[in-house]
Amino acid sequence: MKVTRWRLAVRVTATVLFASAPALGDVTKDQCIDANGKAQELRRSGKLSAAREQLRTCGNPSCPAIVRDDCARRLDELEKVQPTVVFEAKDAAGRDLTAVKVTVDGSLLAGSLDGTALAVDPGAHTFTFEVAGQPPVTQQFVMHEGESGRSERVVIGAGVSNVSPATLPASPSNGSEEPSVHAPQASSPGAGTTKRIIGFSTGGVGIALLGLGTYYEAIAFSRDHDSDTAAKSPNPNVRATTSGIYNQAVQAQTYAYVLGGIGLAAVAAGVVIVLTSERASENLPAISVAPTVRPGVGAIDISGTW
Repeated sequence: MKVTRWRLAVRVTATVLFASAPALGDVTKDQCIDANGKAQELRRSGKLSAAREQLRTCGNPSCPAIVRDDCARRLDELEKVQPTVVFEAKDAAGRDLTAVKVTVDGSLLAGSLDGTALAVDPGAHTFTFEVAGQPPVTQQFVMHEGESGRSERVVIGAGVSNVSPATLPASPSNGSEEPSVHAPQASSPGAGTTKRIIGFSTGGVGIALLGLGTYYEAIAFSRDHDSDTAAKSPNPNVRATTSGIYNQAVQAQTYAYVLGGIGLAAVAAGVVIVLTSERASENLPAISVAPTVRPGVGAIDISGTW
């Protein structure tokens, strides 16, 4: 009974999401399956805007129902994690500006600002704001998945002084020597403390990678099961998706091997660094850690002198 409700919810979502999309011509079954696969690749790469376009293609009414429903579900999930930002542009006097051209990483994002949220991909981006008669303003923001309606204020046309007069050295008087400025010597942590910080950081990254490898291993297992189920289906449209689902399982398995091997190597390196952090800096060991990762095999070679 729960499965029936879930599928009904997906179909309703698909109707709502694709009703507002521009009309698309009929696409072939192969094009539908290919668009679904590309959307998943783009989603993993963080290119959510491009993934959305592919999901709209495979959500076409002419696509097989199983592919169309899967694309609708993925599009619904993508909408929930797509970062959005609202830019508030002001002039030097604090007045609102609307005729502002916004580009992100050199590509047009909006021709003007009207207070609506703009969808961008997650990650670090360079935003440029242009108003006629004013020099462009460039700012960098890091957008995070699931960050919805983030608000950023941009002032355009205001002069900004980057150097304070108090920080400038005084001009020497005639016949006098230029004053010398010496920056205070910052105390640095001991070699042991620094190595412990590096060791714990390396180990933490390794644990995170192991977790990510486990996640992809679970995906590989799930997609492999799905491919077996599709291959046995009496519906020819479902059987047609078998190859694509199996390829997804293989790719997820590869990610699991690579991430797991690197994560294991990082954890081992972190442990070694922490254990040797008490040694004097002049007697620090030389350690080499080399992971070996290939399908079905993961190993670490550690060598050095103590």
